Order: sequence, then structure tokens, then C-alpha cells
Amino acid sequence: TGGNTCCGGTQSDYEYCTLAKTPEDPHSGGCHHCLTVHDGASLNFGTVSVPTVFPDMDALDLDGNFTIYAYVKKGADSGQTREYILSKQSEYSGKGYWLALLPSPGMPGEYTLEGGVYVGSEIFRISRTLDPITLDPAQWAHVAMTYDGLNLNLYLDTRKVGAATFTDEPAKYGRRNA
Repeated sequence: TGGNTCCGGTQSDYEYCTLAKTPEDPHSGGCHHCLTVHDGASLNFGTVSVPTVFPDMDALDLDGNFTIYAYVKKGADSGQTREYILSKQSEYSGKGYWLALLPSPGMPGEYTLEGGVYVGSEIFRISRTLDPITLDPAQWAHVAMTYDGLNLNLYLDTRKVGAATFTDEPAKYGRRNA
């Protein structure tokens, strides 16, 4: 009847489902995994952080200049080596694009911000912050990545915190991003 299979195999009336259990959405018909998402809106789980997966579609492939941004309010570290903020990657090859936080070992609240894009021929263009960034768990932070085929820049609250330039080759854009 609906968009995706979730909740242990049940069908959802909604187009998007998460990989982890979330607080029940009153509009989800009792499905803890199903969310109503609208363009320009945000996913709000209160104090719960849940990765959300959107269906693979050509409209999400990036084949020109792009900006990816999100507002994050970082709670406790997940214990993961890479915490994706936004990712459209193949689960098999890793090809695609992403914006992620890499926790600094032994330094609670400090992270490396990383952005990357697959540009074809087994080539990834990746940028990371050189110095750790600090995220206050009580404040929202604006994180962003821009890419123009040659330059991949990272921003925290509108301040450039990372940059990588790829002028040794012609401009390259994503190839069927995942």
C-alpha cells in the first residue's frame, strides 16, 4: 500500500523509513520506523538521534556544483569512528557523497568535519578540517560542504574550517553517486 517496507516487513504508507527504532510518530499509523518528511523541513526526534535513509533516486545524484548543509545539535558520541550527517553512498562500494563527523579520540565534544564525493574512475575527493572543531551539545551548529568540481570546502557556522583544491586535473563531478 505504501512507499517502503519497514517495521519488520510491514508496508509503510510513507515514502521514507529509518534503519533504527524512533519514537512513534503520531501520523505513522503505529510504525516506529516511518516518518513524514517534507522538502525544507527537518527530522526532529527530540533527544534521540536516528539515521534516516531516503530511497535511491536519480534526483539525489549530484552532477554539478553543489552545497550540502545541515543543522546539528550533537549529543553524546555514538562510539562510531565516523558519524554521517548526510550520506548518499553505495553500501557495497562507498561511492557517492557524504558529510560526516569523526570524533577525536579521548576528546569529548571535539570532531573532525569531513566531506567527500566520488568522481569516477575509483577517485574520491575528500576534505577534512585540519584542526578539531568543538560542538556545544546545548547549541545548534550549521555545517556545510560546497563543491565546484575543483574545490571542496567545509564550513562551521559560516566560517570556512576545511578546504581541498584539486587543480591537478580538470573539474570532476559525481558519477552516479551511489
